[in-house]
Amino acid sequence: MRNAKVSGNAKVYGTANVYGDACIFGNAKVYGNAYVYGKAVVHGNSLIFGEARIKSGEWNKTPLQIWGSIHFLNMLTPKILKIGCEEHTIPTWLKDYRTIAAENEITDKETIKEYGENIRWFAERYCPEALEGENNEV
Repeated sequence: MRNAKVSGNAKVYGTANVYGDACIFGNAKVYGNAYVYGKAVVHGNSLIFGEARIKSGEWNKTPLQIWGSIHFLNMLTPKILKIGCEEHTIPTWLKDYRTIAAENEITDKETIKEYGENIRWFAERYCPEALEGENNEV
């Protein structure tokens, strides 16, 4: 835990890890297999859990996290969406998710459609401007 800090009523438990310069405070909880690191600040009533990875940014509420049929999706930073091992901005995901799926040998059309819909949920919450003029076809 180099310079990481956990204070107040915040809790880290299970196999969760907090390290680097990360700071957890207030009533925030980090658990499961989650990682909070880098310069991330998690506070308020935030819950970081499951396979979530939080690398930077300030989080005062629980970031959107989705268990997809193949990979876990979560905001790694306020601008970067992580799906499986891939990390990209939401505009990049919206534009290239089919190509990224093919590069990762995901070819099932229903699975690709599912991830396209999930990416749009993230866009609605974190980057609505990326949807402007967007073709709504998934």
